Amino acid sequence: MTAQEKSRLDVSNLVPLPPAPDHQCSRSRIGDETMKPTSAETLMVTLPSLRMYELAAKRDAPPATIADMTAEQRREYDRRKRSESRARHREAAAAGAPEASLGAVRDALADAAIMLLAVGGPGSEEIKRVLGKVFEARPGVVLKAATDAKRGKLRPKFLKA
Repeated sequence: MTAQEKSRLDVSNLVPLPPAPDHQCSRSRIGDETMKPTSAETLMVTLPSLRMYELAAKRDAPPATIADMTAEQRREYDRRKRSESRARHREAAAAGAPEASLGAVRDALADAAIMLLAVGGPGSEEIKRVLGKVFEARPGVVLKAATDAKRGKLRPKFLKA
């Protein structure tokens, strides 16, 4: 900050105004019907409106953080971010290098389980045991899943054999 800016901000060199009479302006022209305020009076009158302008600008400004958002702003923000994320995932999948999201990892693990069931590889018994626990009320699901994987009816999503 320069010395000139500091002197402009320094309020010690201001002279207090004499008390104003009943009317708003302390000075008038003799013989003139209109009263003109001094620059100091104009500044004092406009300060509240400047503060109001700052408050209105602050109110209408976008929030600085997510925590400062209103419920509607947060919903719009979440909607926009989800859309951007889905577009990014679609582009990555189309390029052949899917993003490592939870859904993609889950699908890749499911593909590995399907391939193990199809060939009866190591770990296929554990996969059958887990399927049996998940579908305990439907005992035929395990056998159907294993036979569908072997016949090629149950196919991996990511990996093409």
